Amino acid sequence: MPPFVPPLCLHWPMKLTDVKLRSLDRVGKHSDGGGLYLELTVAGGRYWRMKYRFAGKEKRLAFGVYPEVGLKDARERRDAARRALDCGQDPGALRKEAKARIKHEAANTFEAVARDWLAHQAGRWQPITLRRTRSSLEADIFPLLGNRPMASISARDVMHAVKRIEERGAGEMATRVLQRVKAAFRYAVTHQRIDSNPIWISCRTRF
Repeated sequence: MPPFVPPLCLHWPMKLTDVKLRSLDRVGKHSDGGGLYLELTVAGGRYWRMKYRFAGKEKRLAFGVYPEVGLKDARERRDAARRALDCGQDPGALRKEAKARIKHEAANTFEAVARDWLAHQAGRWQPITLRRTRSSLEADIFPLLGNRPMASISARDVMHAVKRIEERGAGEMATRVLQRVKAAFRYAVTHQRIDSNPIWISCRTRF
């Protein structure tokens, strides 16, 4: 029997370490395993990438720039992507959906949508009605809920804001402001700024 000769092409990439990362000077891809690698460019950039396959196609994810994103964080992002793959999900598609959701929510805060509703009503209302409605929202609702995505606001959040108005002895104003908030939410649903009205409150609500 001829003697065993080990294959010369066998190679397992070494795991990266913080010491190795700080001393890297060879342009190219430096693997950490599981698809994760650090790409060192000719210009000196150090970019975390992850290579993976989904539905038979090779894809890549970008995890940021080293050292702003350290080795530990890059591995955690790789592991999260691997968990998504294990569940039959494309981590790249999930990331795009998350970015789209964040962008949509940023453009659809309560204040942004309420101001659009006021602009929509401007041609139908008397100037004094528009001014009073806007002032009441600016004084009592925007400071508390204005920066919140509309879809994240609950009936409890709205009632908390409205009850603060009642507590200062302005019960009639509290009722009017509640109706204005509800109208802004109806406008948001009608114009597809949110999918459903999360603060539906009966018109008979009493404080």
